[in-house]
Amino acid sequence: MGEWIDGILYEDGKAVRVRHRDKLITAYIREGTRSIQDGAFAGCENLTAVYLPDGLTEIGSEAFVGCYKLSSANVPDTVTSVGHNAFRDCPLQGVLWKENGLTYWCDKLIGADSELENAVIREGTAEIADCAFADCCRLRSVRFPESLLRIGEFAFSGSEYGGCPIAEAILPPNLTEIGRRAFIYCGELESVYFPEGLASIGPGTFAGCEKLASVRLPESLVRLGDNAFDECRSLTSVTVSDNLAVMGINAFRNCPVRDVPWKDNGLTYWRDSLVGADSCLVSANVREGTAAIAPGAFSYWGTDYYFDSEGCTAMKSVTLPSSLLSIGDRAFEGCTGLTSLVIPDNVTEIGDMAFAYCERLSDIQFPKNLVSIGFKAFAYCTGLKTVRLPKNLRSIGHKAFDHCIRLTEAKLPDGLQNVGNKIFYGCSISSIKKR
Repeated sequence: MGEWIDGILYEDGKAVRVRHRDKLITAYIREGTRSIQDGAFAGCENLTAVYLPDGLTEIGSEAFVGCYKLSSANVPDTVTSVGHNAFRDCPLQGVLWKENGLTYWCDKLIGADSELENAVIREGTAEIADCAFADCCRLRSVRFPESLLRIGEFAFSGSEYGGCPIAEAILPPNLTEIGRRAFIYCGELESVYFPEGLASIGPGTFAGCEKLASVRLPESLVRLGDNAFDECRSLTSVTVSDNLAVMGINAFRNCPVRDVPWKDNGLTYWRDSLVGADSCLVSANVREGTAAIAPGAFSYWGTDYYFDSEGCTAMKSVTLPSSLLSIGDRAFEGCTGLTSLVIPDNVTEIGDMAFAYCERLSDIQFPKNLVSIGFKAFAYCTGLKTVRLPKNLRSIGHKAFDHCIRLTEAKLPDGLQNVGNKIFYGCSISSIKKR
């Protein structure tokens, strides 16, 4: 149980919350308090001063956000961590760590006032913290310092109704990493300059930047995250170096990119893998030479899928090449338009949930060399009536055909070595035969 003192709840050395936020004018945080919880004083609109004790080590994210009259706050030298936007929209005076609407801690920019229209980040700043400018809906321009090394997750993000309305981002020369969803939904963003030295762009970083028309990625880039430019529907020109080691799943889904060898007829390839597919596809012909279909390539799924993309739900047919060896986890999950499927004989592995929820899929020709079927690989394929599994199959994952409610007959090979639990759970099986 916590203890209330002067309208503030304390638990285990932490200031947790305020009882009457509209009545608190001055806050004296008791001695022995080690941390201020995230959002503990958020919205205390009449709070004018806060006195923090020596020994305090942490101030949580958004701890004092929306304290519009807070002009005085002493932060002791013992504080080692200040969360993002801890003092957003606080008119603090006489402190070195807040200026021109921006809040800094050590070499990190940790927050920005929500009404800010132009931001000049001071030299010496090495990192922009996660969510630092999130929902700054009036922000028109940002000048980055040369000292900047990293832009954190969600740094300039917004909701699907709009992120920061910046039109241009000239990223500084020493930047090496841009975090997940850093610029997602920045719908006014028209151009981005990427410096040589940038090594990583995170998942969903520029998803939904609908006015972005051209991107030139640096030769130093080695990792491009899943859904990085998903739904950038004006993006027609992209330059990517062969040095890129990883192109994430659906990094350029629904982007009208032209004249590149790695995107063809709505399908995106990298090396010998198919890594993405535009959600509007009605049919797909995967090109010869493709050895793998990446996890989630045709589905809505990804490590950072963009919320308005639903996967290839309208796709009625897919032709797979003889070169194909594996089909990744969730590769076709939710492709509800598929009715039949021929899987080439060289495929040895079908991943977890690879064809889950393909509700109209009624006819599957399994490959002769198939060795492994993953967890729930064909779960909820409610159109299936019979399955004839190949002789070389050695492993079937748990609930592989879960709730295939019309499935009445299955033929299994004698050589099965690993059979998961409940592989036909929820089916109408009346006959299981050995081959």
